Amino acid sequence: GQLGCYASHYSMWEKCVELDYPIIVLEDDAKFKNNFLEVLDFINSDKNTFEFFWLQPDRLKNKRKLISNFGNLSIYQFSKGFAGTTGYYLTPQAARKFLTQSKEWYLTVDVTMDRFFENKVPPYAIVPFCLEDDGEIESTIYEKQKKRRSLKIVIMRELFNLKTNIKRRIYNLFH
Repeated sequence: GQLGCYASHYSMWEKCVELDYPIIVLEDDAKFKNNFLEVLDFINSDKNTFEFFWLQPDRLKNKRKLISNFGNLSIYQFSKGFAGTTGYYLTPQAARKFLTQSKEWYLTVDVTMDRFFENKVPPYAIVPFCLEDDGEIESTIYEKQKKRRSLKIVIMRELFNLKTNIKRRIYNLFH
């Protein structure tokens, strides 16, 4: 479930720090697109000065701002998170930030990573994306049944979301 998914990413962050070398983290449902090797060449080039970027599409269709162009590839900064962890490029610097943020696992791993306004890992992605998730592989993480929540839980969740949105907007104003 969610804890196993989080543990898997957490162990990759630890390995990245241990190796002191950048890595690409892929989930088991990642499918390579035609431009994957071109992105890999960019990752291994001197042009790549980024500590982190997503390799998969933005599921939330967020606003984005161009950071740099590299021929057919561009790095964009996104205004919100990606809602998924199909694949990403990660340096030890970014891995340390995720590890520091992960003292307690009370959110899903993608939501934790998407809290760039707290972890200070810029919400960058390479475009065009070089990965997509394989829709034919069914996820076992989310239960299909809806849980009934008390009014207190609903109010607390809404306050948490409001606080998150305010922090995100403030971060985006200055970055």
